[in-house]
Amino acid sequence: MSSQQIKFSELYRRNVNPVYYYLYSRVGNPHDAEDLTSQTFVTALETLQQLRDPAKFTSWVFSIARNKA
Repeated sequence: MSSQQIKFSELYRRNVNPVYYYLYSRVGNPHDAEDLTSQTFVTALETLQQLRDPAKFTSWVFSIARNKA
């Protein structure tokens, strides 16, 4: 496992619940919120190289979630 994968997995663990609850508050359906949460983190992983400041991961991933909702 690369160090980037390890870092992403930690960022995922820290942010998955807040992102899920945010999406659930937007869509009102737990299954849709789960799907959107998964899609959010897949997009984040696929476009991680576009993140210029790793310290802003949380706000960045929430912007992805907002766009998914």
